[in-house]
Amino acid sequence: MAFFGNDAVNRINLHYAIAAVAMGAGGVFLLTFLLHVGVSVPGALLAYTSILAGRFVLRPIILPLGKRWGLKPLVIAGVLVEACLYPVLAEVRGLNAWLYAYCLGGSIGSALYWPAYHA
Repeated sequence: MAFFGNDAVNRINLHYAIAAVAMGAGGVFLLTFLLHVGVSVPGALLAYTSILAGRFVLRPIILPLGKRWGLKPLVIAGVLVEACLYPVLAEVRGLNAWLYAYCLGGSIGSALYWPAYHA
């Protein structure tokens, strides 16, 4: 089959499929975790929305960094920031400073990772 003939395209498609499943499952985990620790439904949805909005706002700021340092360091930095967010999430108890830190860190990590990966 010609569709599976290009190994590089197949690896990118596999990564995208795994990332899409992980992002979807991560979103469900985040929302249910926030509900479990006492955040209201509108608050949990607002937290998730603020991560996406922050990522949108930070993208133009991140692009010059990619030009200066290269894409690979930005992808690595994005992964490290995202990994460091799980201990922060463990400290969330309702609408507190830890939740705001998690939302800010999630925006920064996503803004570092995704544009650099797709470029």
